[in-house]
Amino acid sequence: MLLRRSIIATSLLAMTVAARADDKDVVARAFHSDPQYVVMNIPPRPEAWPGAIFTANMRIPIAYGKANDPAIRVGTSVAIDSSSGFDLGAKAQGSMSFLFGASADVSDAANIVMSFPDATVYDMDEAALRERVISTKGAIEAAKRGQLPLIVIRSYAGTPTITITRKASASAEAWAKLKQNVNVQGGADASSDNRISYKAGEKFIFAFETCQVTFDPKDLSKEVYTIRFASLPATLYAFREDDEQTKLAAAIAATTGVSVSAIKEHGLLGGEASMFRRNLGIRF
Repeated sequence: MLLRRSIIATSLLAMTVAARADDKDVVARAFHSDPQYVVMNIPPRPEAWPGAIFTANMRIPIAYGKANDPAIRVGTSVAIDSSSGFDLGAKAQGSMSFLFGASADVSDAANIVMSFPDATVYDMDEAALRERVISTKGAIEAAKRGQLPLIVIRSYAGTPTITITRKASASAEAWAKLKQNVNVQGGADASSDNRISYKAGEKFIFAFETCQVTFDPKDLSKEVYTIRFASLPATLYAFREDDEQTKLAAAIAATTGVSVSAIKEHGLLGGEASMFRRNLGIRF
């Protein structure tokens, strides 16, 4: 039986999503999938392989996915090159100092694009997903509390290539400083007057799709598990995540004095940014 698609309320279409729409379109075009269900995973959560189960806001793992799970099916592999890759954009410019140790005046000297020459899709069939839910005690307990868990049904992974290109407006001094920082921290494979490129050594999941798991409440009370899956649109997921991130950032801000916006902008929640540096092969 095919997984059902959720009905999206019209109001959700106006919400701001965490990733730019064209990032999702890049994934959807490459793998012939529906962009409205693609959730960008940059910076990445760990082990978001098919079969991973999370709380409704995707912040807390109930059960991690495993890359070597025998139920995972390996699908199509494609090359997402730098011409069609993920432009990390304004957020990357603000994070250039955090990723590569560049000073604030140098961070705006370049554009940064992430591409994946070995992008691959992985998934599980519905029977395997159902078995994963039933065998996960935390998912059953969450459902009994009225907290519907999410399960990753499809993951997109690859080993990134980072391409940093000098902006026309960048001064020679700023570009030289940035090149030095990137060469030291990232270990560039190829460099020209106006371009730096290097390959990171670690594959990671850069996007995924999820389903919300629902249970028949009458059966659940009898320890009988009648499960249905409904694909979760990325807009709804992003709304949930942003709400939870704002709450967590506010709690951190109250004790550290760092503003909520700065905490969210620079990825200081849950250690994602530190993991991202590792994924990109950046040495500190």
